Amino acid sequence: MLALGIRYLNGFVVASEPDARERPEWPPHPARVFMALAAAHFQTGGDAGERKALEWLQSLPPPALRVPAGWPRLPVTHYVPVNDKPGEMTKPPKAIIQSAPQLARDRQPRRFARAWLEDETAYVMWRDVVAEEPVACALESLCAKVSRIGHSSSLVQMWVARSDEVGEPTWVPDDEQAELQLRVAGPGTLEELERRYNAEAVDAYASLLALAEDDSDRKAKRKAKEQLKRLEKEFGGAPQQLRPQVSLYHGYARPKHAKEEASAGGSVFDHRLIVFVLERRSGPFSALGLQAVLTVAQRWREALVNQANDMPERVRAIISGHDQDG
Repeated sequence: MLALGIRYLNGFVVASEPDARERPEWPPHPARVFMALAAAHFQTGGDAGERKALEWLQSLPPPALRVPAGWPRLPVTHYVPVNDKPGEMTKPPKAIIQSAPQLARDRQPRRFARAWLEDETAYVMWRDVVAEEPVACALESLCAKVSRIGHSSSLVQMWVARSDEVGEPTWVPDDEQAELQLRVAGPGTLEELERRYNAEAVDAYASLLALAEDDSDRKAKRKAKEQLKRLEKEFGGAPQQLRPQVSLYHGYARPKHAKEEASAGGSVFDHRLIVFVLERRSGPFSALGLQAVLTVAQRWREALVNQANDMPERVRAIISGHDQDG
């Protein structure tokens, strides 16, 4: 067995459902755990052994979970300082500071979904998988670097767990009788997260900005400004780090015991449907009727396929309905 232990150090989890920012995500989606491991890898030098371990981990089938019960807390509004404006930290203010209130930064209201946990420990497990020693060592190193899963206040400790400490799962992968749809990692997930993290371009841009503001070497300063223009032209502005996203879902259900009666089948679809409504506006065109559904769906699919050209092969296959063999 391969199992990863997660201890929520504050006794609560702070993480939002992808489609509902005010609803806490519990149980934790396996993809969120994978993203935390990937973030630890990206932010600590990108060790080659750790990368191989993550690539191996994303190739595994969806894991089972053993998690305690969680109770959502009513959302509380917090006032968070906004990000610094460009140049704000490098240019001193011209106005004389006359009173302490002028030191205060603008703050915006934010609400963070949170759930209190019955127990502080959870496990992600692959019951039929055994990691080879180099992979297990790399996973232990990665787990030791993870400090949070979810929001920065959702502090955790992670480790590679022993099989005798894990116990039986509370949620297992089950697409046929699914009660939950949870995000999972799959082949190509690490590469997509790395693309969104965009570390090489962001670090290069930051280094060039520093050189472009250094008056000690005018030749290097002029060259840095020229490189900045090329980089900004390539990215349409300053290169950005995008929020990590994983869109691969798998159904999960509570484990069924042999003596339990068979229950009704579940669904591969989430029980929280998102409905898009077309509202008619004044104009020369008639409203879309039922006979237009197939045409609209076809145009929608074509638009999605057109936007998926730069995505991993697995994502393109899901969107188009065709693999490499057609």
